[in-house]
Amino acid sequence: MGRRSDINPRKFLGIDEEMLSRTETIRHQPSFLNVAQCEIDAFYHSYQREEKLILSSYTMIRDLVNKNKRRIEKMTGDDRHLLLLNEEQLRKKINNLLNCLIEAKESYIRILKKFDAYHNTAVEEEEMLLFKQTCPFLSGWKLKKLLNHLHELDLQNALKQRNVANKIQNSVRTLSKYMDENQSIPNGDNSRHSRHQQQLEGKRRSLIGSLKKSFSFSNKNNSSSGGTSLRT
Repeated sequence: MGRRSDINPRKFLGIDEEMLSRTETIRHQPSFLNVAQCEIDAFYHSYQREEKLILSSYTMIRDLVNKNKRRIEKMTGDDRHLLLLNEEQLRKKINNLLNCLIEAKESYIRILKKFDAYHNTAVEEEEMLLFKQTCPFLSGWKLKKLLNHLHELDLQNALKQRNVANKIQNSVRTLSKYMDENQSIPNGDNSRHSRHQQQLEGKRRSLIGSLKKSFSFSNKNNSSSGGTSLRT
């Protein structure tokens, strides 16, 4: 059986509307308010646990993009694909938790309306204010901010840019290697030297063409991402 944090949060995170809406629960006003407060406290701690896991995942991705670019360069294609899947899962968890907040707020409003109707009271406004004070995250502002930060990180584009940088570096190394070979060919056999020169020239042109395409791709991505510099 998986850990509780591995379960879809919406299956356990929220206000137990069914229990709090029962007549036997609502009938006794003091006990109802005590039980409702216990539900809110449990909801608070469940949310804090989920948010901590989300923040940990986000911090890992953020630091990888901003501080550990050399690690990205060394990643295999499978590693990069797994990283993108992790980011996608993180977005789903954030949106899922946002839905939990909306549902908890709506559930508690329905519960309080039923309580007021049963006792002919008007506690909804006061109790909702207390709910929001106990759970300041209820508006989802922090989760929405995290989604914006993920969008700004643009992990997929960052991975593409580092891949282009690696290709450019490899092309430069290969070109330098062939240029060094060209310098070391003796001039004794003119016909062989001429053929070798032609081969090297063809490879040189091919490599230069590859470099131009890489730089063109890199510049295009930089323009679309607001001028982010590509450091090799």
